[in-house]
Amino acid sequence: MLEKDVLSGIHVLIAEDNDDTRELLEIVLSHAAARVTAAADGGAALQAIRRLLPDILVADLAMPSKDGFWLIEQVRALPPDAGGRIPAVAISALVAPPDIERAKALGYTEHVAKPADPGQLARLIAELVGRGRSRS
Repeated sequence: MLEKDVLSGIHVLIAEDNDDTRELLEIVLSHAAARVTAAADGGAALQAIRRLLPDILVADLAMPSKDGFWLIEQVRALPPDAGGRIPAVAISALVAPPDIERAKALGYTEHVAKPADPGQLARLIAELVGRGRSRS
């Protein structure tokens, strides 16, 4: 179940190349009261991080141009005060252990398989930015 205000005041940046998936994530996270910025590829997402300093990044790994692996490498190379330590969630259909391990080794905080449960994703985002209950 999606709690309506669980993301109140949190700025989420979504990097997703699929228009329908990107729009669905925007709707779901906005419904949870997040402020959402969306980018269609890793390059646009990196520019948004530099410009807006969102609270968290939610990125697809398998984008055709400047994918999520490239994106997190660029983000983690930024200084901490410029977004380099932003919590990041990989959301992807790439669920083989090597893909998940690579995503986390490059700097993603968590990996979520598509299709993601909206309530679980919102709670995870809240936890990663310090607003939710700790996971056990």
